[in-house]
Amino acid sequence: MTRHGPGPGLPANAPELGEVATADGLVRWVAAPGRITIPLIYAPAVLFAASVLLIKSVFSTDPEIDFKYLWTAGTAWNQGLNPYQDEFRAIGASLFPNANVIKSWVYPPNWWPVTAGLALLPHDVALAAWRTFGAACLVWSAWLIYGVIRTLRANIGFGAFIIVFAYLALMQDTAITLALGQTSLIVALGAALFISGVARGANWRQILGLTILVLKPQLGFVVCAGFFMMPAFRRNILIAAVVTCIAAAPALIIGGVGESLRGLMDGLRAYATFHENGPWEASGIRNPVHLLLGVEVSSFPLMAAAMAMAAGLGWRIASGPRAGETAARVEAMVYFILISLAVTSLHTYDFVAAAAVFVIAFTTDRRPALIATPLFLLALFRAANVAQATGIMHPGGVYFVGSLIVSAAAAAYLGVVMWASRAGRAPIIAAGNVD
Repeated sequence: MTRHGPGPGLPANAPELGEVATADGLVRWVAAPGRITIPLIYAPAVLFAASVLLIKSVFSTDPEIDFKYLWTAGTAWNQGLNPYQDEFRAIGASLFPNANVIKSWVYPPNWWPVTAGLALLPHDVALAAWRTFGAACLVWSAWLIYGVIRTLRANIGFGAFIIVFAYLALMQDTAITLALGQTSLIVALGAALFISGVARGANWRQILGLTILVLKPQLGFVVCAGFFMMPAFRRNILIAAVVTCIAAAPALIIGGVGESLRGLMDGLRAYATFHENGPWEASGIRNPVHLLLGVEVSSFPLMAAAMAMAAGLGWRIASGPRAGETAARVEAMVYFILISLAVTSLHTYDFVAAAAVFVIAFTTDRRPALIATPLFLLALFRAANVAQATGIMHPGGVYFVGSLIVSAAAAAYLGVVMWASRAGRAPIIAAGNVD
């Protein structure tokens, strides 16, 4: 076969077009020095466009439905009241008489430092601060993920950060998160901090990341269950648990331990009856199971199942030949996040945590992962638009019509990476820098 060369402006050792069809060839093609400069020509325009849209979302005029819950709970705690009791609705109605009805407070008590701090500010000021903080979490998350990529593969340039940041900034669910005043961007930061701590061996990042992650138990508990099976992480998990208990202590003292926990469980049972939290709006297994079988699956068994899956996979990795490899531990974090997204009951805006998948996107040399990873990220990017255009949605969905698409995508992608990695025993990440 006649070799035509890698193309103008590229070094002689860059792979030619025919070699790009192989997994290793594609990695070398992307990483070729001459190739890396091409996207950077457009970097200022991409950064500017993504930043403008992110700032626009920060200053959204849409109703901040979810933030009202955070601010109302903080106000109740600051007044010495228990938001897990029935008076939470009365407090919300008095604070926002012309807004959506404030229902049950179903966030765990370790949210006390965040909500009580926000409630020290006037509502509109607190909302602006919360949205700005969410945008800052997004930027920091993108930077941390880029750092993980660079730790594993030093030949990946700054273009990787631009891609991760632009993806998150332009993602449909980011705008929804900021508009509603939702919490998913801070939880995504927790995931990014922890995976960065795993890659760099930074204990403080692991502890802080886990402490933030357990603010969303469906993600945090699953990650903790998986990594607890790896002895090297148990100390940091226990420290994060102590920090979480300290954060929750003021809320439990104010409302009483028994009263608060009973109120939380009652609120969660009521929460499941609201339309926006039904299986038709939820992501994970609940959505397709209800669509296909007409069965409503409770959130608690699904979270327990996800924790068991993560623990089993964590044990398999910890007992395998790659137990001490940094790359294997980074992969494990991505797998645990995918298990949570594919199995537990969440909403589409929680899928911003899937940004950790970019670590695989930029470091893998396995053909199944090379093909499946961009398809997965593409499916998440504008899932609601795709659902509306194609009709691929649960017929009962109103608010989160992309739930069926992201649920199917997460389950399919988890299956691909589990098969490609032989359930954690074979490497997917081709780490050039670390063991």
